[in-house]
Amino acid sequence: MAFWRLHRGRRETQLGIHNPADDVLLASAALTDKTQVRAATSRRQPWQKEAWDLYDQVPEIHYGVGWRAAACSRARLYVGRLDPDGSSAPAPVDSDETPGSDALLAPLLDLAGGPLGHAQLIKRLTIHYDVPGESWLLGTAKGPEGGNRWLLASNEEVTSTGGGELRVKDPDNPAEQIEFVPGRDTIVQLWRPHPKDASQPDSPMRSLRGTAKELLDISAHIQATAESRLAGAGLLKVPDGVDLPNPQQSEGPNPLHANPFIAALLQAMAAPLKNRDDASAIVPIIATGNPDALKAMEHLSFATEFDAQARELREAAVRRLSIGMDIPPEILLGMGDSNHWSAWLTEESAIKVHIEPMLQVMCDALTTHWYRPTLTAMGIENPDDWVVWYDIAGLKQRPNRTPEVAQAWRDGIVSDDTYRRELGLSGEDAPDAEEQRRRLLTEIARNNPALAPAALTALGIPIDLASVPAEPAATLTRPNGAPPAGLPGPGGGGRGEPPALPSSTPEPADTRQAASLALTSPDTWLTTCLDMAVRRALARAGQWLIHATPRSRRQTLQRMPRHEVHVTLRADRDQLDDMLRDAFAEFHDATPNEPCLHQAVDDYVRALLVAGQPHSRDHLPLLLRQSGCTEAAA
Repeated sequence: MAFWRLHRGRRETQLGIHNPADDVLLASAALTDKTQVRAATSRRQPWQKEAWDLYDQVPEIHYGVGWRAAACSRARLYVGRLDPDGSSAPAPVDSDETPGSDALLAPLLDLAGGPLGHAQLIKRLTIHYDVPGESWLLGTAKGPEGGNRWLLASNEEVTSTGGGELRVKDPDNPAEQIEFVPGRDTIVQLWRPHPKDASQPDSPMRSLRGTAKELLDISAHIQATAESRLAGAGLLKVPDGVDLPNPQQSEGPNPLHANPFIAALLQAMAAPLKNRDDASAIVPIIATGNPDALKAMEHLSFATEFDAQARELREAAVRRLSIGMDIPPEILLGMGDSNHWSAWLTEESAIKVHIEPMLQVMCDALTTHWYRPTLTAMGIENPDDWVVWYDIAGLKQRPNRTPEVAQAWRDGIVSDDTYRRELGLSGEDAPDAEEQRRRLLTEIARNNPALAPAALTALGIPIDLASVPAEPAATLTRPNGAPPAGLPGPGGGGRGEPPALPSSTPEPADTRQAASLALTSPDTWLTTCLDMAVRRALARAGQWLIHATPRSRRQTLQRMPRHEVHVTLRADRDQLDDMLRDAFAEFHDATPNEPCLHQAVDDYVRALLVAGQPHSRDHLPLLLRQSGCTEAAA
């Protein structure tokens, strides 16, 4: 469908268009009809031609303009619904949830051939805004093979005919011209309005022409000085009475020079030019003669000396250009001694101050003078609710925050989508429900012997419980093999000594089966509660250990899960009270009147810290049985 046909007969020259995302931003564009084509093309101003010439001649301008154009081209255009209060960016249209999404998305998908064409359109439009200050968006149904065709032309490429049509040189065939007819084709003129007269285009180049010419003049002076040294080696004045000993060049029929001295001198100077290995390249020429005559020898150079201030003048001109162009000055002047953090902050500032405003101007012009008129002609209700907007997720480059985000994800602070976004992944990379179930069962079967038979059976691998060898559910013990301190058993200690971990003594099959039932019974909430309390206490202790470590080692420790830091940094017995102060406060509040559980968990955490052993949920059923808390509760 040729969407530009829907604009037939429409005339708009609105200026100062309101941008829904920024009330102070202005954009100008006009959907041009036949009566306006000639007037629009005839307003070309001399400074615009001069701006294009300077863009071609001054490399700093070419690079600076190209930098912003390349940055803007990395943005992605999308169709979104306006936020009623303007507090957030437009929400993208969801093809699965938004009614009529196909009709809303069709015009943007047709524009310039889709996302790939959008990048080139944005890049060229940015250059047009930064150099002449205006551009032309042109669309026709008479494209190759009968398809639609879009062009973005500069003010130097468009000409008008006597009949009000617009002609543009075909970029694919410069010998041909493409004709655009108002009313049949889309002709949209876009420009950056001048603050004094909004009907006139403006760009940074309008005020930088003098500085750019100054830079060209300084560079021309430096180039002329360098070329003056190629005009010749100068003049050597040789008085009479100076001679070379035993000159090899005889007068002969064709001597190099009539004077034997000068002939020999020429021969000595020409020898190293023919053969770089010749000794005369480093051995001086020896001349003899009257001392007064030798003093009279003089070399006159035709080369012009370099101006000592030329370099400073050129650097000052480049600095003026960097300040006048609508880009961060560091782009032309360099980052200096900045590190990657300050460079990132500069890029963030560049995006907010120099990139997003340009994208907002483009999107505002496209929305007001192309997209919404198209929706109106298509019969879409409430076309003012929809806009063409931009997404700069692919433009922002931040330092690697993956370790911090990974820790936040493990702590439950951020969502799975946030974690994937930081890794550069999308929602399509997320596992489905069946894959998550399979992974969870595999993890249970690998790390939890008590639940392994049930997990394997759920995975489609039936296991006979009678054939399972008797193995303990936990294998951690105290270094001295003593029985659990503070727990039932001979020699149990109190709070003065860290307790032992669950015993590694093999248990009967009925005991293991009881542990399995305990984990799969409705009382699983108790195990989960204890697991959370233990992890929180170990995390508090891990944070304490990190702060007690020299700064030189903290960077590596900061990347570790807090509840596993004690495996690397084992705690001393005299540190336990300090690092666990208030670590169980929430656990005690959530489980009042459970002193047995409180004591058992505290002893278990202290044992892990002193032994440097990692916590496992599998230890908790044994902990409950050995502490006797479950029997006491019953």
